[in-house]
Amino acid sequence: MKEAGSRYVRLYLSLARYCFVRELSFRGNFLVRCAGQSLWLVLILTFFQLIFLNTRRIGDWSHNDYLFFMGTSFLVNGTVSGLFLVNCTNLSELIRTGDLDFALTKPIDEQFLLSTQRVDWSNLPNLFVGGALVLYAWQRSGNWPTILQGINYVLLLIAGVAVLYSLMLMMASSSVWIVRNRSLHEMWFYVTQFARYPADIYLSHGGGRVLYFVLMYLLPVLLAITTPARYGVKMVEWPMVLYLFLAAGVSLAVSRWFFRFALSAYRSASS
Repeated sequence: MKEAGSRYVRLYLSLARYCFVRELSFRGNFLVRCAGQSLWLVLILTFFQLIFLNTRRIGDWSHNDYLFFMGTSFLVNGTVSGLFLVNCTNLSELIRTGDLDFALTKPIDEQFLLSTQRVDWSNLPNLFVGGALVLYAWQRSGNWPTILQGINYVLLLIAGVAVLYSLMLMMASSSVWIVRNRSLHEMWFYVTQFARYPADIYLSHGGGRVLYFVLMYLLPVLLAITTPARYGVKMVEWPMVLYLFLAAGVSLAVSRWFFRFALSAYRSASS
């Protein structure tokens, strides 16, 4: 088991290094994509800065708390987009062309290979800006976390990434039945737009409560970002922390089952 784990780590690092070298082979394109990501982040920050010129709080989130929330959002979404989105959107193309057959014959776990064969390094601005916002918000509040709290925050980020990855994998796996499912990127963008705002703002009216229930308990995209952010600014409710870890474990298990089920329904190009 230990040898297999180290083999997967070495393989993943090799794939990530190859993708980075490939990005640098087309440096102009890579820099343009990074600049586009950076501009998008600046526009989002500017938008919310304008909102806070006219109000002191959004729900129970102060300006500083909201900066921390945005930093957490950039970290989680940047990680998911950089590591998994490009792979999941490629799955339907592999099915359409029959190239999925080659992936299934490799002496390695299919889910691991299809989820990690590419790394989109142009999402690095999300991680840099997100990390900077988190550190700035902590510094501005003067309430730095302890080492244990910092570790817990990182674990919550990982749990949030696991939840979003699981949802994305299940959406991508449906390409087995919808062969030309090439709109995953757009669908994912629309879904994650709801997670751009704290979960509690959806509780202000009836329609919002329905959205809150769906996106907190059925498709827990709100849980994946709001819970780590609330923990970081000391507004956390411990049942929600435990629920996020539980949701991460259940989501990974369900997405694994659904992926295997989709593969069992797949008909190879040669059949």
